[in-house]
Amino acid sequence: LAFSFRHALIHDVTYESILRKDRRDLHGRVGDAIVSHHGERPEDAPILARHYEQAGDNDKALHYLLAAGEAAGARHAMPESHHFYRRALDLLAADSSASVERRIDVALSTAAAGMRFIPGGETVAALEAVRQEAEGLGDPDLLARVYALSLRVRAMLEESYADPGFRDIMDRAYALAPQVHQPELRAYLEGMMGQALRSADEFARAVELVGGSVAPLEAAGRVGEAGFNAALTADVEASRGRFSEADQWIERGGELGAARGNPNVIADVELMKGRIAAARGELQTALEHTRLGTETAEGAGNVECTLVGNFLIADQYLRSGEAAAAIPHLERTFELGEFCNAEAMVGLGRAWLATAKARLGDLDPAGFSAPLEMAQAGGSRSGEAAVRLQRAIAVAGGPEPDWAQAVEDFERAIALFGEIGARPDQARAIHAYANALKATGRDDESATQLTAATNMFDSMGIVPDG
Repeated sequence: LAFSFRHALIHDVTYESILRKDRRDLHGRVGDAIVSHHGERPEDAPILARHYEQAGDNDKALHYLLAAGEAAGARHAMPESHHFYRRALDLLAADSSASVERRIDVALSTAAAGMRFIPGGETVAALEAVRQEAEGLGDPDLLARVYALSLRVRAMLEESYADPGFRDIMDRAYALAPQVHQPELRAYLEGMMGQALRSADEFARAVELVGGSVAPLEAAGRVGEAGFNAALTADVEASRGRFSEADQWIERGGELGAARGNPNVIADVELMKGRIAAARGELQTALEHTRLGTETAEGAGNVECTLVGNFLIADQYLRSGEAAAAIPHLERTFELGEFCNAEAMVGLGRAWLATAKARLGDLDPAGFSAPLEMAQAGGSRSGEAAVRLQRAIAVAGGPEPDWAQAVEDFERAIALFGEIGARPDQARAIHAYANALKATGRDDESATQLTAATNMFDSMGIVPDG
């Protein structure tokens, strides 16, 4: 038997006319009746949480809020999941008898649910508070969860080992890893450490740790994390020019994402497929995958992947010679990057915008200065190399080229890409350098560089940019 009100005002007036004590009693009775009639169904958890909250039964409210958060997470509805965990955390904060362990556990669930759409600085601050409490308990498995999630969020913000906060967590995680008891937690922590190493341009070690975490995470049922790590391993292998390995890993990531229908992993896989195709020089294919990944991420409320996707689309348009098409995606990158506190991504976007404007006839070499300084200050060799390459190409293509500046940037970019083992990017930098040298009349040097680039392209099966 069910009743409904013809108008919301009738409902409100009727509800407000009931004494507060009676209202609390009614809410409790309604909650008990739902459980008695239907049992504990996941779909009922949100309404049960609300009734027990209104009834003042915080123990039952907390139980159903956590169940609702878990159920929403299983459906990959992360904003909804975060909402329920946040309410649960608020209840625990008001409960002086709640254990520290439980508060930490719920705080980690809240941060994990919100990390793709809550501003990164806010999540970092919350995790720092959790870390201090967890370190006081001395439980290595609990600390592993804290450190791993902290590294993940900081890596999303493009932090590297040069950043003090990142370095502190990384050093603590490295020392802790041998003490972690649960194999899946150790794999999770090592996977996060590998992601951090990837951000620090340590490709070989990143592949070892991230790739090595996939099987244990899958065996433990953490399929989403396993799928993401498989896709990330593919991306790192492609960055090294190891495309056969990249193809195997991206196929595995796709299988794991599809196995659970996780839109976040599906978005990650499509974005990584786009990056792999772009590394091969297959720019139209890259755009198709990247657009699909970005649309999937946006539909899932995944701000982080939507941010990355827009930047990648802009890059692929620029490499395809479509500077005007790149600009709206760079503007979207700035909008989302400022929301997420992704300063490094915004900095790179500013350099790409300067490149787009230069190609449209508005060259301003100063537009590259702040992004370059940011990359250098953050210790990002890949970031510095990328900005220098963009500036070199823009300056060399200007109406009155500063050849000394362009040559310096080309040679430094080529050296940095070589240092970190980013062979596809290095080959493209050498190819662009060869074209610039030819424009200056240095034909012999140009021919030497062109031969080197062509040999690298052929060895990796890469199509040069037009």
